[in-house]
Amino acid sequence: MDRSGLKIGAWLSATLIGVVAGCSTKAPQALQTQAGAASTVRLAPGDVGDPAAHHDFVVKTNGVDNVFTWIPRFEAYQLIRPSQAGYKERPVGTWVGTQPQGIAGVDWARQDFGGFYVAKYEASRTGEAQPAAAVARGAQPWATTWLEANAVSKAMVPGVSHLMRGDEWTALAVWSELHGVDVRGNTLAGIDADKPSIAWEQNVAGEAALTGTAKDTSWVNGVNLTSHTGRADGVLDLVGNLQEWDGALSMVGYELSIDNQPLDVGATVPGYVASLHTDPLLRQFGVAGRTQQTAVSFFRSDYFHGGGLAQGHDSTGTHATTPADGPVLTYRGGRGGSFDRGHHDEPAQAGMWLLCVNRTEDFKSNWMGFRPALRY
Repeated sequence: MDRSGLKIGAWLSATLIGVVAGCSTKAPQALQTQAGAASTVRLAPGDVGDPAAHHDFVVKTNGVDNVFTWIPRFEAYQLIRPSQAGYKERPVGTWVGTQPQGIAGVDWARQDFGGFYVAKYEASRTGEAQPAAAVARGAQPWATTWLEANAVSKAMVPGVSHLMRGDEWTALAVWSELHGVDVRGNTLAGIDADKPSIAWEQNVAGEAALTGTAKDTSWVNGVNLTSHTGRADGVLDLVGNLQEWDGALSMVGYELSIDNQPLDVGATVPGYVASLHTDPLLRQFGVAGRTQQTAVSFFRSDYFHGGGLAQGHDSTGTHATTPADGPVLTYRGGRGGSFDRGHHDEPAQAGMWLLCVNRTEDFKSNWMGFRPALRY
């Protein structure tokens, strides 16, 4: 894999608004995409955009123009032992854009991200008799089950499209962290609970806002703080609006699984994210390594919750009993919080590191939606 690198797009010189305290201001290197590279990092046929920069690409399906955003390849470094890596004030598992001091694999770990497309907007529904997914601005996002979201995502471009995975979501979260972007979102029925000057368009009371419609009078020169880049070139509505199904991460009882393969790794107890997992696989999926019962400002009060790890069980499939007390159920992940007070009845608890793995595959709510992704 070539790591010679191209500089990230020219927007890096712009002033970013909404900086997360303690995030690295160093820009990571975009990795050059070359002919003959692995199929998972190729641009789509007909995409003439710069592979080293975020850019939109339209994919037509069923007569509909669907807007996807290319996520360029980049490298980042996870802090395993922050003090030894030169970042004593940072939580374990957080990310920086330049190689830290200390020992590779002990104090820090390098990870490549990107090389795929993500739906720029949350998926909406098109068609009645045979409903299909669409990706467009100003649409009512589609609230549905994991089962249906997975099926219609795969059907968009067979062999290429799929339900967005946790490792793809984490790539966007890491990019935001490296660049100090505090991603905002519709966490309180049409507004951002922490920044109420940001507002979305809605056409159905009590439902999610229309996709990609956030506005703020302070945004100029392409700024859009509801995207992972902090600008209009990024992926929108990741935080709030609809919580989004994860296409890869699940839990069976206490055990985490990727693509239905058990990892022999148990999830942490529910709570506010205090660190991120440094396991070589789980680091790519943005899983909490440790939680606590008080909010952590670095992670913007994001929360982790896993089915089978909480008391009680009800007909909605919200919480499982422990394996010893009842059936062992499979729970799918949801990310980013929703318009319905963010998460856990607190609007502040909705950000890029929020992860709930506590809903069964057939669970349906007006605050659970999805987003397709593409790999060529």
